[in-house]
Amino acid sequence: MESKLTVLMALMKSQNEAKFFTALEQFRYNQTDANEWQRDLRALMDVAVQSGKLSLVKKIANDDYVFDAESDLSAHLARCCSYGYHELLAFILSKTGHSDGDIQAINSFTLISLVIKEINTLKDSRKCPFFKCLYILLDDDRVDIDKTDEQGFSALHYAVKYKVDEAVELLLKHSAYIGVKNVFRELPICEMNPQILEDYLNTCITANDKRPGDEAYEVNIDFSCLVPPKCKSLYSAIRNDNTARRDHDEMLPIVYMSHSDDLRYLLKHPVISSFVLIKWLRLSLYFYINLVICTVSFLAFTSYVVGCYGQENVDQMIKETLRFTSLLGTTYMALREIGQMFLHVKMYFSSIENWMEIVLIVASYTVLLNEFPSEIRQVLSAGVIMLSAMEFTMLVGTLPILSISTHMVMLKTVSKNFLKSLILYSIILISFAFCFYTLFKVNNSTGPKNAYSPPNDDDKQEEDKFNAFGDVGTSLLKTVVMLTGEFEAADIKFRNSVSYLIFVLFLFFVTLVIFNLMNGLAVSDTVAIKAAAELIGLSQKVDVISRYECALQSPKVNGMLTKLMMLTFSRTFLQLFPEYLPLHRVTVTPNRSNAIFIPRPLKHIDPETAKIDMESNIELLAEGDTSNERVKLIVGCCILPSFSKMDSKIMKYAKEILHTRNKRNHQGVPDRPQQSVDARLAKLESNMELILQCLNNNGWTK
Repeated sequence: MESKLTVLMALMKSQNEAKFFTALEQFRYNQTDANEWQRDLRALMDVAVQSGKLSLVKKIANDDYVFDAESDLSAHLARCCSYGYHELLAFILSKTGHSDGDIQAINSFTLISLVIKEINTLKDSRKCPFFKCLYILLDDDRVDIDKTDEQGFSALHYAVKYKVDEAVELLLKHSAYIGVKNVFRELPICEMNPQILEDYLNTCITANDKRPGDEAYEVNIDFSCLVPPKCKSLYSAIRNDNTARRDHDEMLPIVYMSHSDDLRYLLKHPVISSFVLIKWLRLSLYFYINLVICTVSFLAFTSYVVGCYGQENVDQMIKETLRFTSLLGTTYMALREIGQMFLHVKMYFSSIENWMEIVLIVASYTVLLNEFPSEIRQVLSAGVIMLSAMEFTMLVGTLPILSISTHMVMLKTVSKNFLKSLILYSIILISFAFCFYTLFKVNNSTGPKNAYSPPNDDDKQEEDKFNAFGDVGTSLLKTVVMLTGEFEAADIKFRNSVSYLIFVLFLFFVTLVIFNLMNGLAVSDTVAIKAAAELIGLSQKVDVISRYECALQSPKVNGMLTKLMMLTFSRTFLQLFPEYLPLHRVTVTPNRSNAIFIPRPLKHIDPETAKIDMESNIELLAEGDTSNERVKLIVGCCILPSFSKMDSKIMKYAKEILHTRNKRNHQGVPDRPQQSVDARLAKLESNMELILQCLNNNGWTK
């Protein structure tokens, strides 16, 4: 029997199908042991798949052959993808079941990645067998499109890496996730052509069959490319893990867009901006509550320190009221910081702002619970007021309002650029300070004072010491003051020509050149920030949402305080997938106050009555006997109705995209003109091949 099995394999390799079919029938007739027959059949199937002959595979599989994990299904599929056996790939997938075990076997290898790595971009995609394999895999809902290899590369990573633009478009069309991170912490959109991504996002915006002016006109926005693999239905079937999909970072690709110079403009796209807006609507109520509490606390604390702290001629009722309000505000800030610390310890202590808040809380309790002597009280009061003012300024700067966020970014950017410039130019400033100290210091400025000199003489000596560069520290401070144009040259004692020369050089290089250069840098930064005010506002909103979302996604939940916080704010509070947006899209009615509706399967709601879902802050509306029901988004309360609407700028941009697409379709112009050129060239090439074939058949060519 073993010799006959060897003969069968030899006949397959020799491609003598007629003899192989006859020998296979004899072999099957003589085989009596079912287990041995299945084992030999799998060995023959392995050789048949290696040969790539569909007829051989069909003949072997004719006897109810089962493709499963035990029959090396994953190896067969990987071999078909590596060698471009598209017909064989389609046949094997058609003979494979849909159980969890079969789905796991299909996704044992990164099949789509194997195909993309073999695609030659210089060949016609219509004739390329690997493109045919790609179409087959993408049309099969059992294949995981976001499957990653050992290095964390997904199929979209490889399509972008090998510059297979058509494969990138196909993957995006089939909802490949754009936020998969590999071992190098790179996303697929890092090197993706921004135009391809923008074209795909345009296709995510659709409308119903109504006219734009009709009241029933609706715009659908699809977020499929932003759905993490853990939230897709195929994830649980592949990994048998229903709990692992709770924690995921939905803002990861959008945060990368906001930090990328090439992709930042896509933040204004309706798909991205509406996704950010819906997340912001869920967070906005709690964000503004925090802002109001901090504002009241800041005003009460500042009023107490400035007008009541350490003073006896103040109404005790007002003093104690301000002190008690300040204590409540400080306690709230302390509890907030403790909660953030417990939720994400590493992330918390890596932020400079959090350290400043810790110092502010400690200093505030010190001032509110104790009254120190006059000198210590003055230092503490000044420090606490400055810290609280900086904290309040940064909190107000996080407001997603263009004027506020833009000015906050201006402040940070100009301050950073000034500090960077001063680090470089400090060498020149320090050198001039030493020169001034050497040339202009008064020899007796540090000498002993007269015991009988009046107080006015002491003040005069201190002033002369500052203007006459009495010591090194004073010289450095005086030089920095002179940088701004405050020279007080009349008080400088010029003793020789060198002192005049050094002072003139300081006027030219420092006052005229360096100071005006730094002012010019500030002006240019301000102009650039104002030009990108809308993008800056969106970037600020993205950063705020991402910070809160990362804080809620703590890796561990230990302790009574953390568990209590998880009851108030769950980890999935800001996550939209999979429960909040089960169909991964929203519907907006532009002619009905830009109301937002969330489509949901019928089983999620009670179609008989309308009720309020307090967990997701939405109103359930029944719409009739359909497979899906729509849920109207309501955030906040009746006094904040604007919190439940889509931004008018987003809808204006979306309607422009739809109008442009409809106009092109009406005129017969494709979305991408280059596609028509490629199609015409391919048609000309095929016609030329037919002409050459006819000439060869008629003997006109050699």
